[in-house]
Order: sequence, then C-alpha cells, then structure tokens
Amino acid sequence: MREIIGDDICLIGNVNCGLLQTGTDEECCADVLRALNEGMAKQRGYIFSTSNCVYTGMPLRRYEMMLKIWREKGRYPF
Repeated sequence: MREIIGDDICLIGNVNCGLLQTGTDEECCADVLRALNEGMAKQRGYIFSTSNCVYTGMPLRRYEMMLKIWREKGRYPF
C-alpha cells in the first residue's frame, strides 16, 4: 500500500488468523515476524494486530506466542 499511496499512511494488522489457528508453531512465528518486518519497514506508521478477529477456538497459547514475539521484536529503534 505504501508503494501505491505513499509514506503518509498507517498500516494495521496482517498476521494470518487462519495460520494462528491451524498452522505449526514455526509457521505462526514466521508469519508474525513477516508482519512486523513488512509493517515496520519504514520505521513508522504500523499498528500490530491480526488480519481479522481472533477466532473462537484459536488456541490461547498461539495468541500469547504472537504477543510475546511482538513484545520482543515490535519496537522501533530510537
């Protein structure tokens, strides 16, 4: 979207909810890191979240794993 609109936008989300529910732990970790790396590429204007809502039945440990990675990796450099 930044390539189309420019840098003056704020992106949100894009962690794959379906993958969080049915993928392996490794696939989930990789997707969380992908969303962070792509969203934070310009070092501003990104709100971390899933691509949709958290589904009923999604394993809580997967959501907690996603948040743990975000807390560790989802910081802009100062």
